Amino acid sequence: MATTYTGQNAYDDALTYSRNITIPSATQIRLVDSVNSEIWTYFPWPWTLQTLTAISLAANTQDYALSGSDTNFRSLTKAWITRTDTAPDKYYGPLSIVDYLLPELDVKGVVNQRQIAYQRVAGNLRFRLEYSVVLGSGVAAQIDGEYWGNPTKITSLSSTFNFPDEFFTVL
Repeated sequence: MATTYTGQNAYDDALTYSRNITIPSATQIRLVDSVNSEIWTYFPWPWTLQTLTAISLAANTQDYALSGSDTNFRSLTKAWITRTDTAPDKYYGPLSIVDYLLPELDVKGVVNQRQIAYQRVAGNLRFRLEYSVVLGSGVAAQIDGEYWGNPTKITSLSSTFNFPDEFFTVL
């Protein structure tokens, strides 16, 4: 069973390893936050991944805004298209995540999408599909996926951070 550790636990263990060097409280918090952020941003560990809020597809649209509820978005790790007007839902993908896609004005489709990018479009960060979407009558589809979130800022020694027990010694 995973244990939830607090910054205080990490600090107490660090004191043991460092022969009880006294460190001011503000420095303790900064050090614990720094190490937590370093571990978090090193690799998209399973505990750093979150489910992308579904983004409904719209006809003749290639660019889509990130949902406002995904405020700690760092980068996309998985994406696919889900048709929700069928029973059961139909899944298309996975989509290849690329750095950049050009606007495509001629080709359109839903199920033939193969790529997605998270890029700056007209000054805003947007998801761009490989093609503009064409939706037939009664067709409903959405972008689903998983993303790597930003680390939670440690602001006090009572702040909690969750990761599997086997990584506690790394902290």
